[in-house]
Amino acid sequence: MDKFKNCKTFSEVVFAGSLELIRTLCKITSVTEADRVATALVNVFQYHDRTLDMIKLLIRDEVRFQRTSGTLFRNNSLTTRVITAYTKLVGRFFLKRTIGPVIREVCTSNKTYEVDEPRLEEGENLKNNIENLKTLVKKLMGNII
Repeated sequence: MDKFKNCKTFSEVVFAGSLELIRTLCKITSVTEADRVATALVNVFQYHDRTLDMIKLLIRDEVRFQRTSGTLFRNNSLTTRVITAYTKLVGRFFLKRTIGPVIREVCTSNKTYEVDEPRLEEGENLKNNIENLKTLVKKLMGNII
């Protein structure tokens, strides 16, 4: 084990200096591996609470090296894949926490929410449905905000 005492840990290499390893990965990662690499990077950086540092770096580089503004974030680059992986990671938790309870309520409730009068089914009441929808939207907005 003494022969490894001067070796750096993976985290030390990844987070060293200007995150040059990440820049290099962006250049060499194939399109077929981009999703897996992006997910792994997001997980490692998220564990160390440095994800936004990486995303900022990738965005700066993407902007700096694009020839035209019309192609920014439109290709299958590692940058776009990292942003997607991050939004999936944090977005899933946010959605489950904020709108999950409201969606579960809608699915298990006998209330109706149709407000397009020609589409009302027999026995539905437009005024009740409007009130149901208002209440639902208030709950949803209350959870989001």
